[in-house]
Amino acid sequence: MSASHPAESAATQSDPSQAAHGLAGVHVLIAEDSPDQRRVYAELLRQAGADVTLECNAQSAVDSVSKLPPVFDAIILDILASYADSVDAARDLRALGYEGAIIALTADHSKELRHACFQAGCDACLDKPFTQANFIEAIQLHTAASHSNRRL
Repeated sequence: MSASHPAESAATQSDPSQAAHGLAGVHVLIAEDSPDQRRVYAELLRQAGADVTLECNAQSAVDSVSKLPPVFDAIILDILASYADSVDAARDLRALGYEGAIIALTADHSKELRHACFQAGCDACLDKPFTQANFIEAIQLHTAASHSNRRL
């Protein structure tokens, strides 16, 4: 991997104290078309204590949510991966009644894409490359309310 690869950047710029406990009890679904990226993101989240489910694309994530009760506290969507650039997936997840956090990951830093992500129902749009601390912080911030509400 090159030094500018998003997954490597996230893995090498981590905060060990946050990695140890930041997401304990949080169930995260990752929809990422790159197997290498999926593995890295999953490892970062597992180090932080999260339960992780992996899907190879956004359509699979939508299918999982449509078949299961709402068990995911957060869904991570790689935007511009497959399935109509994944913005449609966020819209579909909301249409299915998914109320947890949806966090978009993107290497496209355009205002137009960010706007489209938020309009489709994403709670956050995290630009690649990002650090492990940024990744965990975004998930913590956007799962706090939904996580506690679903457990009541």
